[in-house]
Amino acid sequence: ELPGVNVRSATDLEVDQNGNIYYSEGTRVWFLEAGKPTPIRLPFRGFSTIDAITFDAVGNVYAVGGLLDSDLKLKYGVKKLAPG
Repeated sequence: ELPGVNVRSATDLEVDQNGNIYYSEGTRVWFLEAGKPTPIRLPFRGFSTIDAITFDAVGNVYAVGGLLDSDLKLKYGVKKLAPG
């Protein structure tokens, strides 16, 4: 249980070495800094669903899921969000 944050509907949840929490919910990815009460929405766009998230040692965050496409074809892919 995280005070003020509902992660029950999260499709994925990861915690980094500093205790920061990353979680996905539908088409959104949230970042909750250790010790802070309110998560920040990370600006991932273009997903129809997000199935998994992860991060690397330099601070990049990755989301994996179904991608929106103007051709209405089902596509699956990965997007990277660099720090800063």
